[in-house]
Amino acid sequence: MNDDTRDNVQETTCLTGQLLVAMPGLLDPNFSGTLSLICEHSKDGAIAFIINQPLNIGLKSVLAQTGLSVDESVEDRPVLSGGPVSVERGFVMHRPGQHIWNSSMSISDSIDITTSDDVIQAMAENRGPDDAVLILGYSGWAPGQLEQEILENSWLTLPSTPNVVFDTDFDQRLKLATSSAGIDFERMSTGAGHA
Repeated sequence: MNDDTRDNVQETTCLTGQLLVAMPGLLDPNFSGTLSLICEHSKDGAIAFIINQPLNIGLKSVLAQTGLSVDESVEDRPVLSGGPVSVERGFVMHRPGQHIWNSSMSISDSIDITTSDDVIQAMAENRGPDDAVLILGYSGWAPGQLEQEILENSWLTLPSTPNVVFDTDFDQRLKLATSSAGIDFERMSTGAGHA
């Protein structure tokens, strides 16, 4: 990273709560066609969760694998692959509510991430948070890495909305996020352009 890039990286606005769109030219198979929510961004790096890649396993199966007794009324919703880091670790993305969980982080006014066992127990008993989705794994970047990749046209950042995160089918999230910003993702070039 040259000095000019380093200066630009240091001046970058905090991207926490923004959506991260993998550009067509990004060749990493872990991220091709992904839409992620940036949950933490600071001088120490960035963490995001992919929000449009369901796994071939349902919530009931994952809850049962933890050894919990799963209430028969629990809906067998999809579980998401959040990224290639710590794929055995679970995170629950949900709307904020009146219940206070042991370990939650507010991403925005309408999105929380909870990592504590009490939320998993509540989901197994069908009394978990509203619009909760279980995510296995996450995506992470070292200090300055995400900023550099954005400068290299690997990623596009967009504002997030609860509609995209909670109310849209997984296979439609990328299209909705980009079209809401006036972008036709299908027509985007795979090459970077600089003015």
